[in-house]
Order: sequence, then structure tokens, then C-alpha cells
Amino acid sequence: MENVAPSKLDESHVGSLREIFGADGVSVRDTDRSAYSRDLWPLATIWLQKKKITPYPPDAVVWARGEEQIVRLLALARENGFAVIPYGAGSGVCGGTLPLRGGVVLDMKKMDVIVDVNGAALTARVQTGIIGQDHEHE
Repeated sequence: MENVAPSKLDESHVGSLREIFGADGVSVRDTDRSAYSRDLWPLATIWLQKKKITPYPPDAVVWARGEEQIVRLLALARENGFAVIPYGAGSGVCGGTLPLRGGVVLDMKKMDVIVDVNGAALTARVQTGIIGQDHEHE
């Protein structure tokens, strides 16, 4: 696959992201930006099959481990005018995760803790990155 369009975030923004998420929690690599530029929307799947360059790459991808990181990211985005696109498992089929105007894709899969299960009330509190199968198994 061809390279994706260059990131529109400047080095200070990327540096701020690394302060929030750590060096291993931020990527501006073309491979990651391309991988997070689509979900399973049929048109995006066709782009992938035809090895077409993605028309909607994010400027960066970050992997959150906790709520405080998300709060800090949203404050940074608000101050600097860039979008934040939440990303779960990428299994959506409506194009909902497409970063149409760039921005930062916020992957929440590392937030996968089952906080509490109340068998009597038939309720559970889980973090946002839990995979449905794991949740159901618990």
C-alpha cells in the first residue's frame, strides 16, 4: 500500500501526546495511521482489497490506559482544534471511525478491565475497551 498523506500535527502536538500517553502509546507511523483509517464498512474494505491509499488517515494514533489520559487528550484537542475519534475493536460497518478531517484516533482496547459484576442485580461495570466475548464470558 502507498504511504498515507503526511500528518497535519506538528512536533509540539506529538510531543504533548507522548507526555500524556508515553512514547509507546503514540504512533504517527504510516502503517498505524493506515490501519486506523477504516472500520469494516464495505467501501473501506474494498479500498483495502484494491490496495488503494486511504482517503482519511488520522494524524496520529494513541492507546489509552486510563480515564485521566482521555481527559488530558480532550483538553489538548480542544485547545488546539483537532478532532478525537474514539476507536474500539474496529468492527463497525458504517464508517463511523473514519477520521474524515484527520485528528487523533483514540484506541481504547487497553482499557479492558471488568470493574464489577453484580450477580444479584444482573449488572456489570466495565471499562470501555472490553471485548464483548470477554465480557460475556465473565
